[in-house]
Amino acid sequence: MLTYSHALEEFKKVCKEEKHNDEDIKLFLKTITYANKILEGKNRIGGYPLIVHDINTASWIVKSGLCKDTVLCALLYDSYKFISHEEIEQKFGKDVSNMLKETKKLSEMTKKKKEQDNENLNRMILVSLKDLRVLFVKIATKLENVINIKYLPLKEQQRIAKYILNFYAPLANRLGLAVLRRNLEEYSFRIVNASKYTEIKNYLKESEEEQENFLNGLIYEMKTKLSSHVELKNIFGRIKSIYSIYSKFQRNSNQVQQGKKSLKQQWDIYGIRIIVNTIGECYKVRDLIFKEFKVFRELTKDYIANTKPNGYESIHVFLEHKNKRVEIQIRTQEMDFFAEKGSAAHSSYKGFNPNLTFEKRISWLRDLFEVQQDSTSNEFLKKTSFELFNERIFCFTPHNDVIKLDKDSCVWDFAFALHNKIGLHCVGAMIDGVFCVGEHKLENGTTVEIIIHKDQKPSKSWLDYCKTKKARSGVREYLIKFGNVKKEELEILLPVERNYVDFIQPTEKTKERYRYTIAKCCNPLPLDHLQGNIRDDLIYVHKKDCDKLKSYDKFISLDWMEKTPKEFFLIVNARNRQGLLMDLLSTMKNKDLSIIKVKATSINDENAKTIIKLNSAPLKIVSSVVKKLEKIEGVTSVKIEGIKS
Repeated sequence: MLTYSHALEEFKKVCKEEKHNDEDIKLFLKTITYANKILEGKNRIGGYPLIVHDINTASWIVKSGLCKDTVLCALLYDSYKFISHEEIEQKFGKDVSNMLKETKKLSEMTKKKKEQDNENLNRMILVSLKDLRVLFVKIATKLENVINIKYLPLKEQQRIAKYILNFYAPLANRLGLAVLRRNLEEYSFRIVNASKYTEIKNYLKESEEEQENFLNGLIYEMKTKLSSHVELKNIFGRIKSIYSIYSKFQRNSNQVQQGKKSLKQQWDIYGIRIIVNTIGECYKVRDLIFKEFKVFRELTKDYIANTKPNGYESIHVFLEHKNKRVEIQIRTQEMDFFAEKGSAAHSSYKGFNPNLTFEKRISWLRDLFEVQQDSTSNEFLKKTSFELFNERIFCFTPHNDVIKLDKDSCVWDFAFALHNKIGLHCVGAMIDGVFCVGEHKLENGTTVEIIIHKDQKPSKSWLDYCKTKKARSGVREYLIKFGNVKKEELEILLPVERNYVDFIQPTEKTKERYRYTIAKCCNPLPLDHLQGNIRDDLIYVHKKDCDKLKSYDKFISLDWMEKTPKEFFLIVNARNRQGLLMDLLSTMKNKDLSIIKVKATSINDENAKTIIKLNSAPLKIVSSVVKKLEKIEGVTSVKIEGIKS
């Protein structure tokens, strides 16, 4: 049986191995004592103390390289249910108390899971959570669960293990949490497919000595041939994990089913990792291996030039040695550290949301980490936000179906997403047990139960609140058919967003007071010569040589002020690439520029948009920075915007 003393000793050992300082370890032990008193007498289904589960979870958090506060969150994971939020904040600080509050929110989400819709739940969790460290704790908790699952009935074990294998393991992989991912796969797979797990394990055990001799011999030969050309920081071999071997076997399923391929012919049993100092040396080692060994060049994979979606970087080379095939991974120390720790390695920086779809690379997230490491201003980091699906929210039906909606969607949008008739007769909804009217804005992760009445019907005012095309179309069609409303009347109800700037002034006297908006045709930037075109009590600001001005007849001479009097925005459109955000923010470093907030979003697979909000600044500085931004690799346009209304 798992015991408190054994778990405690293992935890101390792991903390020292991961080089936590004495002060941190002292705080961890004090927290364990505190939590143990609260959880006294409370056991897991297996009969072992609940505190043991939390200590073991915290050990996984430490192994993953997470920060002190994340470890504390894991240690207090179960205690939090029996303590007030205020007490936690008083004893452990606001950061830890907020993380624990988020764990409760995450637990409520995952209870509503619909297992065949893992991707939507996956996305919804990441877009909803304010602090991703909470997710790291949840993944570690699931790992500890599956390790000690034997106390449950076999059918229940298999159900839980299958869900962890299909949901939490891929999620850990996408976050770059290699330690957690590997263990989630191994422990879950041995339950989900015990016979195949045992078969592979027995084969590996039977040939253990042979495998060790083979790897040692090849490593020695590689050291001899490579070390005279490049400094090898480390080189070591390993047998791939059981689940990894099985997965590769499955990818060759036709050959397996036809009996043409056995475990002895399995490609991906052997792996050797070579660690060097620089990226240049990675390619040098690759070329030396090409020269000195029998290599399958067509299978070489360059994840340095083409980084994986989770930020993984390495060069993979496949070679044949003594009739056995081996995968060689070549990487720098930094790449190796990130490959093992992933986003968890930077978990001491909170308050971010990844900004891209899971199919798109997480290079923006990695850029943020680089900026955080390079920055000396914590205030700047707190003001920098990144949105994963900034145009989407995810809500549940009472039956736990996930409904995707546009950001700022209301109850009526949700109702129309279910069915047009439900939308037309919707009077409101019960949202997490509380009644809300139709125009109420929805938030991520809420459960929405629509209330309808046969006498309810839409009015024109609904169009002021509905955001989705389906809802707006449904309301418009009804009003035209049954509401005696002309189509032309509805056009003006479509939302229009204009961008007004207040750092432009007329160079001639005028009695009228106008509002200024930047013309999209020529996109004038600070210090460009200006000409204004007056239309509908609004002045459109053009470059003086803009061709489109020829088609107008009412003009006004304009000029820039010396300084922007209020906050303004720079909108940067660019080709999405790794390092882009770092380049943008590095270029903008200037003592006269004060960045308030940065929001980076993915437009599509190729392009990205970054919105940088700044405090008032001299126009000369803004102009200089814009010109520098335009020269950055991949940048296609830079626009200046004012106040949206």
